[in-house]
Amino acid sequence: MLHLNHLKKSFGKNEILTDIEYTFEEGNIYPVLGGAGAGRTTLFECIAGDIAVDSGTVETKEKCTLFFCCKAECSAYAYYRISVYQYAL
Repeated sequence: MLHLNHLKKSFGKNEILTDIEYTFEEGNIYPVLGGAGAGRTTLFECIAGDIAVDSGTVETKEKCTLFFCCKAECSAYAYYRISVYQYAL
């Protein structure tokens, strides 16, 4: 399980992520759609910890979580497909 708890992220005066709350359950695949500049990459960078969120948290269960993301593009838009897997150490 990967839970996004009220994530917010801005760059200057541009609010990119606004109160994102969602739970990704283990074993499911979730498409994340959006046009150019929608904030998909920023969302994944926040989840991975590559950039800090302004507020909110990214929560997982006590087990280690493997978060997989792949980007695909078609003529109209780009999308990400994410999967969440958990395993014990």
